[in-house]
Amino acid sequence: MHPQPAKEMAARAGTVGKDVVAVHELVPVDGNLRPKCGAGEEENEIYEWMRAVNCADCMGS
Repeated sequence: MHPQPAKEMAARAGTVGKDVVAVHELVPVDGNLRPKCGAGEEENEIYEWMRAVNCADCMGS
């Protein structure tokens, strides 16, 4: 049996609060998923999606 090549993990992505257009890369912060770019307030709910990240700040960080 041949070893399988490593697969790259897709970034976890989601939206913040009522803004469902900007899709952010989500990273763990203090046990919670938060946008990599820091968007939104801590009390804003995060919705995880299977969508491509389109936030320029998250993609550039």
